[in-house]
Amino acid sequence: MSIFSPPSVWVQYSWRHLWQHRLRTLLTLMGIALGVAIVLAIQLANHTSLAKFKQSISLISGQTDFIIRPTTSNTMDEEVLNNLNWIWEEGAYGQFTPVIETLAIYMPANKRKENIPPGQRALMGTSLPVLGVDMATDAQFRPFIWKEKPADNLALFKPNHIIITEKLATDLSLSVNDTLPLLINDTQAKLTIAGIMASNGLGKAYNGHLAIMDIANAQILFRLSGKIHRIEILFPAFVPPTLAATHTSRNHFISAQKKRLAETLPAHLTVTTPQLKDQQTEALVSSFQLNLTALSIIALLVAMFLIYNTMSMAMLRRRGDIGTLRTLGLSRRSVLQLYLTEVALLGIIGSLLGVALGLALAIITVQGVGSTVEVLYTGLPTVGVEIDIWKVIQAFVVGVSITLAAGAIPVWEATHVPPASATRRGNHERQVDQWLAQRPWLLPVISGIAFLGAWWASFQPPINGFPLFGHACSFLLVLGSAFLMPVILPTVFALFRPVIKATCHWWGDIALLQLENTLGRTSVAVASLMVAVAMAVSLSVMIYSFRETVHEWVATSITSDIWIEADGKNVSTKRRLDPAVIAIIANIKGVKALDPFLEMPITYNNQATKLAVGDFSIFRDYGQLNFLSGESTSHVMARALKTHGVVITEPFANRHNLSVNQTITLPSPNGKTSLPIVGIYKDFASERGYITMDRQTFARYWPADSDALTGVALYVNDGIDAGQVRLGIEQALPPTTKLNVMTRQHLREEIFRIFDNTFSITYALHAIALTVAVLGILNTLVALILESRHEFTILNYIGASLADCRRMVRLQGVLLGFLGTLFGVLIGCGLSVYLVRVINMQSFGWTVDMHWPWLLLLETMVLMLVTAWVVGWIPATMATKTIHPSALRAE
Repeated sequence: MSIFSPPSVWVQYSWRHLWQHRLRTLLTLMGIALGVAIVLAIQLANHTSLAKFKQSISLISGQTDFIIRPTTSNTMDEEVLNNLNWIWEEGAYGQFTPVIETLAIYMPANKRKENIPPGQRALMGTSLPVLGVDMATDAQFRPFIWKEKPADNLALFKPNHIIITEKLATDLSLSVNDTLPLLINDTQAKLTIAGIMASNGLGKAYNGHLAIMDIANAQILFRLSGKIHRIEILFPAFVPPTLAATHTSRNHFISAQKKRLAETLPAHLTVTTPQLKDQQTEALVSSFQLNLTALSIIALLVAMFLIYNTMSMAMLRRRGDIGTLRTLGLSRRSVLQLYLTEVALLGIIGSLLGVALGLALAIITVQGVGSTVEVLYTGLPTVGVEIDIWKVIQAFVVGVSITLAAGAIPVWEATHVPPASATRRGNHERQVDQWLAQRPWLLPVISGIAFLGAWWASFQPPINGFPLFGHACSFLLVLGSAFLMPVILPTVFALFRPVIKATCHWWGDIALLQLENTLGRTSVAVASLMVAVAMAVSLSVMIYSFRETVHEWVATSITSDIWIEADGKNVSTKRRLDPAVIAIIANIKGVKALDPFLEMPITYNNQATKLAVGDFSIFRDYGQLNFLSGESTSHVMARALKTHGVVITEPFANRHNLSVNQTITLPSPNGKTSLPIVGIYKDFASERGYITMDRQTFARYWPADSDALTGVALYVNDGIDAGQVRLGIEQALPPTTKLNVMTRQHLREEIFRIFDNTFSITYALHAIALTVAVLGILNTLVALILESRHEFTILNYIGASLADCRRMVRLQGVLLGFLGTLFGVLIGCGLSVYLVRVINMQSFGWTVDMHWPWLLLLETMVLMLVTAWVVGWIPATMATKTIHPSALRAE
């Protein structure tokens, strides 16, 4: 028995087999590697886009215990600081400091782009977080290390002076006393660099791109006089001696201070912790990122079919060897261990390759995912890849696990065949067919159970905003369809036989017969391609339907001729405009009406959302919204003006279970405000949703912000070219005012640029899943050639030409490709309805109309057929090389 010790058996038997069939081994490793790579890349991209943001929040917050934020907007009156004097006056030994945190845009002024150095050119238009702090006391909250300290400390307090990080200074080739050009809100500003922070501690925040200035100067520059964004509070690390008798621990002391803060502050302010912003941001992007993760698993599912197919082929080919080993005395357990070790090694090698490839792909996926998170959620760019060793380990373990799971069944099955049966060629195929024939109900029952599970899951609600059961339903639908393949294929082959006989003569009939006689492997190959195509088709239909629905929404909802906002490339953070621009724009020739609007964040039911403010009378006469009730915009706006009501978006209504004629209670600086909901309209601008109210209603409850605006919608006179009005606006604006003035066409193009960029990563997932599926076809054909080499030799000896043998293999590839694609398209179309109607609604809360990309579906089928035909050339060439007299020795 010593000759059968695992090391010698592996070296002499398993390794030799894998090397002899290295093409098939390579294809399997590629399938595993691609599946693991895309999962790891998506996980790292998701992790990076949030990890860097969380790290920045932690660095910015320092040792802060509590943060006071407004719930009614993003700013509060700085007079609230007077309510906090008790923190240091009454023995609590605490400290507090006001903070402004906003965004500026790096924008060199009056320079041609080609004359700007490459480093500066790469950062043009990017967001730069700016922190306004009390320079005299803030060091206790956020200490930082100087790289270049100012020669005069008073420079820190001078107007238009700023501190930047070492990395930003390096990227822009700037030093102390150099000028930093920034676009602040809508105005070009030139700031003097007072000092440079070292690239550690606070200098690492926001990927090393951060600026700090004195809060008083920041208030002037950002038009926030008398306003602050938050107040940070820091208590001592010990219980103050004067309070030791009443507070047994610091936790008890801190809880008491939080309670007193809540009692002291106005109702529209809330006391939170620094971690809350992390949680809110993570909640906002969770649906987007979890759906990406679910899509990435498609490649792994398809890879499982490929692995199962490979091991089935290997076991079928080696059943004689298994019988011989068993006859020579090797126990069933030893054989099982031998082949499971082989499967595990395939999984280990493939997963290691996948990890390496995933780390490389992460650079690309971080750009795609990070840009979407920047534009739609955080407003901050994601730079570099944050490697999480646990994500890497998880991807490796998942790769090995799915390999073992997919390979264990054929290995267990092969090792449990009696030695005498195993040594007879083709005996097992017939036994499997007979076993299934005796139980014709088995596969339909398994499929039925999967379909019933899918039906049950389809009625389940989302969990924390993620459609877990929705994705489970999709998986079970595809799984049930896959188990039906062995039942359906014999009927399909019977239907194809007359056509193939008539067009391909005898060699076509033999090619079809080979597929029928190897139904197990054929079913797996068709099922794997079906899964990949179904997922690709369903996602393509969903994206196409979404895009067409957005197109219709843009066409009907964006009726203004010109749209004006502060310049910049992200839409997650709206910056305010100088109200003086309204007077300038109103006097431009050709302007018929204008609607200054405001968009600002508020909190509703402890969830972040957005408040939109506009002139309902203008919108009544010129605007257009698609209300779910079917009412006209003019009718709803007139009712809103009469009742001082609000209109809300569909995502907001679905997220908070609201309907028309209900009352919504909003936090405002004047206290809680109850307003009637007069309409719900379709909107795709934000999954968080909008609450929209008239400016006069807004001024009653937010008087301090009554003249604030973040943009202007213009309507021009009939017969006037909007492009000429746009040019007139740009010429009339002061040189220091930089606005993004877009015509309706320009705005629509920008919306679809963001849309296509958002979904660009899904197209990569399609390509990888289809690639893995095509590898499955190639693997199946190669295995079929190797298994049927004696048949090709016999055919050649009785008169078949080498060209006939090649035609047979190519026909088999086309048949597998056609059937997999056909079933995939059919199932994908059904699945797309569920994705559009259920999963999309559960994930984002908006209704998407079904639109069918018939040309794309036809292109998919043609592409897959051509690919299958091209892929068939490789095994077809191999088929002619396997023809040799030695192949007949066993006959």
